[in-house]
Amino acid sequence: MQVPLHLLTQLAFHLLALKGVLAQHYHLTLREVQVLGVLAMVGEAVLTQLHRRTAIPKSALTSLVDRLCARSLVERRQDRQDRRRWWLCLTPQGQRLVERLQQEEANLLAPLLEGLSEEERRALQRALEAMTLRLAQAQPGRGRHVSGGLPGK
Repeated sequence: MQVPLHLLTQLAFHLLALKGVLAQHYHLTLREVQVLGVLAMVGEAVLTQLHRRTAIPKSALTSLVDRLCARSLVERRQDRQDRRRWWLCLTPQGQRLVERLQQEEANLLAPLLEGLSEEERRALQRALEAMTLRLAQAQPGRGRHVSGGLPGK
């Protein structure tokens, strides 16, 4: 069966627009929401790791992280072994904000699933899990890519 890939592109566009509306509501940029989301997933990261996961240029990431720190959403922790290295993590306030964003996003997306049967929901979940895994393994910026998909940088 041929998958209409343009539908995935359209879905991604609509989800990005939705995330943009939520970001604006909290006076954040999409990139700031992206960094908060990555930190929520991984717990802590150094700037280079954030760059690899988000593809945001390091020069832009530094000022972005400064803004998130100024808003008490992210904090820097100095590495105990290498004092030149700084770890970034969510503050409790940042964690609460991410949880609110995720809940609001879920509330907005839930109606999309209401018309699907249980079988369709399970199939959608399996497909989304498989695609998410493949995208996570692609690691843009590291030279690896999904076959026929994301190019490495």
